[in-house]
Amino acid sequence: MQFFKRHHISKLRRFNNFLSLVVVAMCFYAFAFPYLPQISFWWGNVTNSQPPLVAAQNTERESHPQLNTLVIPSLNLQEVIYEGNTEAVLDNGVWRRPMTSSPEKGSNTALAGHRFDHRGGSVFYHLDKIRMNNKLIVYWEDKKYTYKVDRIQEVPPSAVAIEAPTEENRLTLYTCTPLWTAKNRLVVSARLEEVR
Repeated sequence: MQFFKRHHISKLRRFNNFLSLVVVAMCFYAFAFPYLPQISFWWGNVTNSQPPLVAAQNTERESHPQLNTLVIPSLNLQEVIYEGNTEAVLDNGVWRRPMTSSPEKGSNTALAGHRFDHRGGSVFYHLDKIRMNNKLIVYWEDKKYTYKVDRIQEVPPSAVAIEAPTEENRLTLYTCTPLWTAKNRLVVSARLEEVR
């Protein structure tokens, strides 16, 4: 009987230790999760790893992707551009806002993306690192549109004029700001420089 009690207590202790480990791991993950995009960005810079279209810029091996794609070389960002009529598309990544233009039509092409989303959709997490004169590239229907950043601003969510048509061919990227809030919108605007 004594052996059975000791054996039973030993099993319970191991199970308790296992549960404690699971709880500690979950707490660590919950704490670290909001910082994963930053860690990934840092690691990409340390290892000098780049997405294929970023690495291929200004080389002869550059080829156009099959899907419409946004490339921001200064952020090591390469993301497919999704189409759709509801905000649910944002969960996929970069969303071309309906009722705005597209690169081949001229005017203002507006692209939105989450800065941080607890489900993992953080495509514009580093949008605040873009600087004036940085290049933004959109591969759209087998053409490459290169834009140059000429305006960076923060506006309230009610400032829908950022999506308004323009006379010149422009690209507008926006996301929520400050990080981890939806208080305002960080808007990066660029003018078309080249089409190939």
